[in-house]
Amino acid sequence: LSCCQACNPPKSKYANLYWCKNHQNYNGGTAYVANHPTAACPSCGHYFMKSNDVVFVNPTNKGVPDSGEEGFIKRAATFMIMDDLVVRPMYTNSIITLLDKFNIKDVNDLEEKTIGVGVNEAVELLRASMQSKTVLTDVFLGGKKKSSE
Repeated sequence: LSCCQACNPPKSKYANLYWCKNHQNYNGGTAYVANHPTAACPSCGHYFMKSNDVVFVNPTNKGVPDSGEEGFIKRAATFMIMDDLVVRPMYTNSIITLLDKFNIKDVNDLEEKTIGVGVNEAVELLRASMQSKTVLTDVFLGGKKKSSE
């Protein structure tokens, strides 16, 4: 398994739920349900029995098929990663503030750089993040000499 797969295993849409056979009141009473097979009913102490598979439905996406994608961002967004690895949403006012902070008067003085991040770069980013506050400059623009040199 890759690191990402181990940290974020794929989630199933289905879940096993377990219920107490003595407390499954469908007429408005308390029904005890658990998501683990070793759970015991807090009322009578009996171990729970497995129910049928249950499909969880996201109430915010009524009628929209599940794309299978999960994460924190639910729509297209652009972010800026600062040299100290702070991630900020990229709004017009934040860009203007940043240009002012670094005393940049002419946007032609800026350079856009696209970088690839593989395993070696990830290791260098991790190493630099523990030693510097200018991580991106150090790793991708050669701001500081690597400690292994």
